[in-house]
Amino acid sequence: MGLDPISTRVGTTIPGILPYVQVGSTSALGKAVSELTGMAPLVQLANHAKKAKKKIDGDLTKAKSSELEGTDEAYIVTRSDLMDLIHKHTLAIEEEAVPLPSDDATLETKLDGLATQLETLKSSGLEHAKLVLGDAFDAQDEKQRSDLVKSIAPALSAVGKLSTLPSIARLAGLTKLSDDEAVPIRDFIAAVRKEAEELVEIAAEPNKAARMRLYARVATWIREHPGLYDEDNCAICGHSLVDVVDDITGLKIKDHIGGAAKEGESRRR
Repeated sequence: MGLDPISTRVGTTIPGILPYVQVGSTSALGKAVSELTGMAPLVQLANHAKKAKKKIDGDLTKAKSSELEGTDEAYIVTRSDLMDLIHKHTLAIEEEAVPLPSDDATLETKLDGLATQLETLKSSGLEHAKLVLGDAFDAQDEKQRSDLVKSIAPALSAVGKLSTLPSIARLAGLTKLSDDEAVPIRDFIAAVRKEAEELVEIAAEPNKAARMRLYARVATWIREHPGLYDEDNCAICGHSLVDVVDDITGLKIKDHIGGAAKEGESRRR
C-alpha cells in the first residue's frame, strides 16, 4: 500500500486503543500522538497557561488584594485628615466632594474636581492677602505665592507666642482691675488723648507752636530757679504780666506759663 510505519500504526493500533482512553485525562498515547503530530508546543503552552492561571488566582490575587486594602486604609486616613482641615477652616466644600476609596469607579474624576475647588479657594484667599500686603502683592506670581505660603507658618507661630510677652501680660492684667482701680488709668489715658489733640492743633499753626515752646522753656527756667520768679511779673524783663494777653495765641501770658509749669510737673511724676 506504500504507507510508512507511523501511518500504519495510526490506522490500526489507535482505533483499538480509543475505547480505553478517558476524555480529559493524561495518557502515554496522548503524549506520543502529540509528539508525532507536532502538537507538543501547544500542549506545553496549555500547561503553562494552567500554571499561570493558578498563580494569578492564588498568591498573586491575594497579594494584590492585600496591597489594595492597605492603599484604601491609607487613603481613608488621609481623607479623614483632609475633612478635619475643611471643617476647621470652614471651607465651602461638601463632604460628598471628597470621594471614598477604590470601590468608587469615578474616584479620579472626583479628585480632579476637588483639586480644582481647593485651587480656587487658595487663589481667592491669596487675593484677600492684598488687604494686608498691599497692591504690590500679585497672587498670579508663583514666586510671591510660594514666599507667602512659606512665611505663613512662622508668622502664625510668632503670633501664638505673643501672649508670653511682658507687655501683653500687663495688658491682660488691666482686665482684672476693679472699677475703682481702673478710674486713675482711664483719667490718665483721657489726659494723654486731650494733650495729643492739643499738640495736633498746635502743630497745625507754626506760629502758635513756636510760642508754646517758648513758654515751656520759660516754665522750665522758673522750675530750675525757685524763689527768683514772681508770677505777676515777667521773669525776663520784670514788667507786669497782669491781664497781659499774647497777641498770637489770644490767651493770657500768666496762664501760658502756669499751664506749661503744671504740664512739666505732671511729666516729671
